[in-house]
Amino acid sequence: MMQKGRMGAIRSGLFLLGVAFWMTTLIPVTTRAQQSEEYKRVFNQALEDAKAKQYQKAYEGFLQAAEMARQANDEEVAQKALRIVAQLDYNFGLRAYRNEQYDKALEHYTKGIEHDPSYPKNYLGKGLALLKLERLEEGLETLKQTLAVSKEAGDRQSLRAAGKAIRDHYLYLASSTLARNGGNPRPSDAREAIGYLDELLQIEDVSPDADVYYYYAEALKTLGEYAKAVEMAQKALELHRGSRTDKAKIYFVMGEAYMLMGDKENARQAFSNALYGSYKAPAEHYLSQLSSSR
Repeated sequence: MMQKGRMGAIRSGLFLLGVAFWMTTLIPVTTRAQQSEEYKRVFNQALEDAKAKQYQKAYEGFLQAAEMARQANDEEVAQKALRIVAQLDYNFGLRAYRNEQYDKALEHYTKGIEHDPSYPKNYLGKGLALLKLERLEEGLETLKQTLAVSKEAGDRQSLRAAGKAIRDHYLYLASSTLARNGGNPRPSDAREAIGYLDELLQIEDVSPDADVYYYYAEALKTLGEYAKAVEMAQKALELHRGSRTDKAKIYFVMGEAYMLMGDKENARQAFSNALYGSYKAPAEHYLSQLSSSR
């Protein structure tokens, strides 16, 4: 699940080279103080190189233009050049990431952040690369940075992608914990899973989805808190947007909780809604038991 979540996040963060705007904004070189404005010629040439898809040459040109512009006290042009450099860093990193060269991708994303700390996509890429490298704490912290930088930049795509990556990571931790002992977790496992879910809900700008409350329901059922398990399952159903087969797992845990509470009628209704996919046979089994115990 974590692998799928991470790849979904990187696909959500895919970004075509963002130099199109700058292609239409060539910086005019005036005859006055022409020598001191050589950086504008370098900037314009870098744009032409980017248009010709000579990205490494363009990258070096924009870096040179940024340095020259700062020497000329033209911070506006310097920032424009460095923003494009950061976009190129992201694309270089993305190429490495797709090729599973995560160390190399991390280098590109880190450089991109240095070149333009306000550009969110490099934080996103860096966080995902760190997770791939099993540097989990660093990866999560970087993804949390992505949330803040994305909000500041108004980049909703990166905000959603970072939020999904964070949520998927915590869901992986919770689900893996509950899968111990062949899917028969101990109370200590359930409490550990709830700890992960509680931590997730404390992260601002990461909205819970149906799976968050589904795993709460599973953990609470294990702890014998059946009424709370039903409440969490109901929240999961309210948020669910997937298939009937996926929805069946929510009805199934709800049915189990009702049955363990002794509420046979509601248990039968829940199990009747769980008759899909891999939950069909066990739901039918419980329905048979409930019918015979009337």
